[in-house]
Amino acid sequence: MKALGCLGLLAVLSWLCLEAWAYIVTARLLNTHFAESIGSGGWWIPAVWIVAMAIVGGRIVKYHVAQVIPALLAGKAGRHVVGALGGVLIAIPGLISDIPGLLLLLPPVQTALGSLGNALVASVVKRSMGKMFGGASPFGGGASPFPGMRPRADDQATFPRRGKVIDTVAEKD
Repeated sequence: MKALGCLGLLAVLSWLCLEAWAYIVTARLLNTHFAESIGSGGWWIPAVWIVAMAIVGGRIVKYHVAQVIPALLAGKAGRHVVGALGGVLIAIPGLISDIPGLLLLLPPVQTALGSLGNALVASVVKRSMGKMFGGASPFGGGASPFPGMRPRADDQATFPRRGKVIDTVAEKD
């Protein structure tokens, strides 16, 4: 909790209270307006909604995460990153977090935020590649991650080496 800080803890607790308030208000509205059709206990409809959205959100995240790598190779991973974020917001239990999650699943919103998602993916890939190569850039510059493996100047002058040509067809006299 030290990295999150007091303000972060207060924000999380406020969010939880807001979600609980939305649940109570939704249950009361359903109980007041639809009591004759749904019975006396309107509390179960928001509960079923929360469980269903957690399952649907998990499926959405699974789909978009599986599509990120192929789309990354084409340079179009941003839409799937935004879609995965929308799925995460839907999977979080609560009624209020579903609203921005559903908005992030709309194609115009994914297109608008796709460049931000591409920048995020590029940053993550660059950072992980830097860790993989021991802090050296895999795209040139900086120290070599494999010391002693660079070609020497005298090797470059004679590479590729030309060997003798051996004729395998015997001449007839």
